[in-house]
Amino acid sequence: GADVSLRAAIQQAVQAGIVAIDDLAERATYTSVGISTYNATTGGVTKASTAFASVPMVFASYSRMEIDGEAVRAEDLKAIIAARDLTPVPTVNDTIARADGTVWSVIGIKRDPAGAAWVLQVRRP
Repeated sequence: GADVSLRAAIQQAVQAGIVAIDDLAERATYTSVGISTYNATTGGVTKASTAFASVPMVFASYSRMEIDGEAVRAEDLKAIIAARDLTPVPTVNDTIARADGTVWSVIGIKRDPAGAAWVLQVRRP
């Protein structure tokens, strides 16, 4: 019905927008932390992590209206990633390593209404 075609149109528009800003995108390494497992023999906890290199993403600052000093801090950034470019579903505690060597922790996860892009709130640990 109309909902399906509207959703498809929005997804196409978002994808086109992401392609258009691809010049602004930087390639970063997205590390999916995964699930912790407990080793009964050693008593240790290990986290299985998988790194996805060269994921295109755009970093943007939060607006003054979005910054409250607690949930969103002035130094936080948005990492915008096309859903088709990110294999794992993002989780809090995943990390992003930027080309400049800085590492950012994913602390918040949103998806656009059409499901075409992830908007991740990232913060320096």
